[in-house]
Amino acid sequence: MAQEVFYVRNADQWGGADWKDKFERIGEQWENDAKEAVGKATLETDPVWVGWLVPVKTTFESAEGQEPYLGTGAAVVDVVKAIDEVTAKFKAWLVSATLPPDVKRNAVDDALAKASDILAVLAKTDFSGMSDEAIAKKARTEWLKGYAIVDQLSPTSNILNAGKMAYQAWSNAQDAKNLFLLTFKDEIIAVALVTTGFGGLVDLGASPKALINKLKGTGTRLFSWIAAYNPIPPTGMTLIPLGPKAAGYYESLGAVYIGNSTESMLISKDKLEAMVKKYANLLENTLPKAAIP
Repeated sequence: MAQEVFYVRNADQWGGADWKDKFERIGEQWENDAKEAVGKATLETDPVWVGWLVPVKTTFESAEGQEPYLGTGAAVVDVVKAIDEVTAKFKAWLVSATLPPDVKRNAVDDALAKASDILAVLAKTDFSGMSDEAIAKKARTEWLKGYAIVDQLSPTSNILNAGKMAYQAWSNAQDAKNLFLLTFKDEIIAVALVTTGFGGLVDLGASPKALINKLKGTGTRLFSWIAAYNPIPPTGMTLIPLGPKAAGYYESLGAVYIGNSTESMLISKDKLEAMVKKYANLLENTLPKAAIP
């Protein structure tokens, strides 16, 4: 059987003069694919999403929407207690549950413990002297830290984030030659937006369907292709992680935060070359094997 081939095109080659309109429709499709996947999630298919992430988010945002709008220490303690109840109920269910193969019980237990520790510290904070707005901001900041740890373990969350990617790239893209699309069986399965001169990667992501169909390494395939065949500056590339998942992925490739920034990262040319070498197998059946003119 012939090996399946992946193709890279920039938006100019792919969409011509109408690339922007066509890519917006891709964004709509990815969003719909993600919503459909989220609607199908169950405790049996994604226990982390259904059993913890959704009820915890609902609990926190409900507290935000009612007086005192998380503007007092007592309100913060109450919402932490409510989240602890969700966690306890979920952990009790986990004891006897049969988990999907890609959900590791130890990883879930560890993530829940870390999230609970963050919330426990939040509940013990001395809020005296802080304004209502400052209390609410701190509550959300710490809640998001804990939420993000557990969020890493949810395939549904990955799919939901992927559903936003095409719109993200569509809104940022100004030049069709800087927007690259990876296709498989005539379907766009990953997008990447680079800056002029390949000194920065603004957006990178796989499609919801690629994740649903477990096409592993999809985004990495496109990133490796860009690094392998294009003139990356000697200083490497700046990266803009769109969230904790993206930041963790970039860090796994060797990227580091720039100075005290929490929004911009840098991956050196040496690290990019190491990535290309590590994932050379992904480039074997990816065309073209040269920069796109």
